[in-house]
Amino acid sequence: MTGPRVELSITLIDRLKALFYNLGLVFANKETVLELNGVRIEVYPSHHLDAMRGLANVSFILLDEADFFPPGQQQDARDISERYIGKSNPFIAMASTPNAPNSLFWRIEQETEKDCIYQRVKLDYTYGLDKIYTRQEIAKQKQSPSFGREYDLQYLGLIGNTFHQKDVDRAVGIRSQL
Repeated sequence: MTGPRVELSITLIDRLKALFYNLGLVFANKETVLELNGVRIEVYPSHHLDAMRGLANVSFILLDEADFFPPGQQQDARDISERYIGKSNPFIAMASTPNAPNSLFWRIEQETEKDCIYQRVKLDYTYGLDKIYTRQEIAKQKQSPSFGREYDLQYLGLIGNTFHQKDVDRAVGIRSQL
């Protein structure tokens, strides 16, 4: 699932096809469907999720930038994805930059460990430092007002912690050694 623009869905399929063009594979001319080695990959924009109901043998669902789906579509996307758990037990992955308080990811973060069906993984910019981002790129990005949300896992608005979680973890580790 992608955001509400069908063009984004088409772009994802085009990017997948590009991975295999060098192998000389020829693909059907369907913009939102890719069949590869007997596996059907289909993308759905968040405003057409009814088309995702009733599929057979779903094995993997990716909700891409799901925290930015329109508010009315966030819960619907989650409900449609999770209803397949009892049918074909798919692997469900959600990936997104945080958006705003009360959004999909914020609500999932508020769930207790016992009640949450997802393994929550938070990767801020430090995990990509000197790998996918140079220190110079990050220094430049830090000048942007959106840096906290785009790179440092902060939701839109004035909420959050005073200290970065890595600093808290390091301090707790040092204290336990005393």
